[in-house]
Amino acid sequence: MRNIAIFIFIALSLAGCRKHIHKKSLNDTVADTVSVAAIPQAGYDTVVKTSSPFKLNGTQCYWKHSIVNDDEIIIEMLDHKTDRILLEGFNFIYLQPDYNAPGYFDDINSNSFADVNFDGFTDVLITNYGSGPINDHVYIYLFDKEANSYAERQDLSDNRIAAIDAESRKLITTNAYRYGTDSTVNCFDKVGKLKFMEVYSAYMMMEDTAWVEHTTYSKTINGKIVKERTSTDTIMRE
Repeated sequence: MRNIAIFIFIALSLAGCRKHIHKKSLNDTVADTVSVAAIPQAGYDTVVKTSSPFKLNGTQCYWKHSIVNDDEIIIEMLDHKTDRILLEGFNFIYLQPDYNAPGYFDDINSNSFADVNFDGFTDVLITNYGSGPINDHVYIYLFDKEANSYAERQDLSDNRIAAIDAESRKLITTNAYRYGTDSTVNCFDKVGKLKFMEVYSAYMMMEDTAWVEHTTYSKTINGKIVKERTSTDTIMRE
């Protein structure tokens, strides 16, 4: 009997130990000792190009282009004296430019400056070249005299600039797509404020079994359409 009692005591003790160990494994955190290789992070190869100083609207400026992975150019124009940023923008790269060409910034400056709102100050035009002319885009940055900086005007930016007519104070831009074109006329007053905008569009659509050409016109003043008209013409049947 004494041996049986000892056996039962040992068995109960072992069972209690198993319960104790099981409970500890759930509540305690055990460090992972398995060696795991580090996951490589995506790298970014950036080339920074700066231009020689040039004078624009009374300020000595310079360009800073940060080319990231040959995919995008982060564009900055800075005050040469203080390094204050006067303009910020970007371009997606379709065709890689020659960053080391002696005339890299000369080519940019020859096509980037014009007074597009006829207020007597030079504005900045930044062209993003796509896979073809219809994918190009000209971003317009107007000069703010009070802030001495340049702000993008998305309402003026377009596929390309067709004309800058100083005599009539009109900036004419165009946009081309697969089956049509848009032409926008922006008319400014003597202090460079937009007076009105006219948009002429012509595009074709397949309707039932015929190609139909739509021609539209709208005039906008202070963000409100004050005049519009549309005409259609069937030009080809299947």
